Amino acid sequence: MDASTGPIRFLNIEYFFRLLYESRVGGPSASTNFLDVFVSWFAQFWSTLAGVSFVFSLVALAVLVYSSVRMSQEKEKLHHSIHTLKPEEAETAKDHARWAHIQTLIESPHERDWREAIMEADIMLEDALVERGYVGATVAERLKTITPQKLASIEDAWEGHKVRNRIAHEGIAYKIDNHLAYRTIKKYERVFKELGEI
Repeated sequence: MDASTGPIRFLNIEYFFRLLYESRVGGPSASTNFLDVFVSWFAQFWSTLAGVSFVFSLVALAVLVYSSVRMSQEKEKLHHSIHTLKPEEAETAKDHARWAHIQTLIESPHERDWREAIMEADIMLEDALVERGYVGATVAERLKTITPQKLASIEDAWEGHKVRNRIAHEGIAYKIDNHLAYRTIKKYERVFKELGEI
């Protein structure tokens, strides 16, 4: 087999490193071979890397401990800030979002919003009556079962409901002005206050 085309039987890595070292440090007159310099550099690098890693680990550990302590403190604070409603408080606690929405509608300059406010107030009245056990298929039927002794503002409820019925049955043919709309909502308000809804 020709030497120029035959397989390479060995590779002199040390010779390669020596050539590389001599090209870097000034030729064959150097007293230290490349392998010794590399080992020395690697040992120094490894020592530095170990020191930096140790410092980084200490910092990471400190951050972890601090985060754990802070999380524990926040959980404790949250636990103390949350309390469970007593049964009697839960019974009287009300969501005033519906009434706030009705008030926003009645303050609008548009008649369609006044109509919607009255319709919403009547739905809220129906829910309140159902919740208190008054029977009937409609609001009117439920109101018929209530006496002034049970609800002092029963007349206000009737007057508000009558306006609602005219809006529902006559539509835009039944014209309402700001004064009528506001007065009707005030009647519903008196009823809701007596029922404890607001």
